[in-house]
Amino acid sequence: MLHRLSSPTAWGDRCLALHHERHHTIALLGALNRMWIGWIECDVLLGDVHSLKEKRSVVRPLVADLRRTLQVSVAEVGYLDLYRRSAVGLAVVAGDHGHVVEILDRAERLVAERPDIELLSVRRRTRDSEDE
Repeated sequence: MLHRLSSPTAWGDRCLALHHERHHTIALLGALNRMWIGWIECDVLLGDVHSLKEKRSVVRPLVADLRRTLQVSVAEVGYLDLYRRSAVGLAVVAGDHGHVVEILDRAERLVAERPDIELLSVRRRTRDSEDE
């Protein structure tokens, strides 16, 4: 776009305005391109379970339900050799912090609502792609 500028001062003002506009656009694009990562680890006590085979019959459906319902990465991540304890980890990546928090909240509720599992503790964290 060509602009007719009447004086050197007008030219300088236009250059300064373009610089600020460009800087603002770059800042906005940086905010829009931020990636958010969230994870949650649920430490759970399993109900009437007396073997590792019975443990699998409780933990596998939980992992599958979380994966299917929330479209996230999820796995059993701890207490693999104990039959009444398990740790289930879940991770999510999104462009919006609010969405990541919402998914983590839903995951915690889904685990807590299961009648065959007692939720003992939860560790969670969110980070963005700008974190060091």
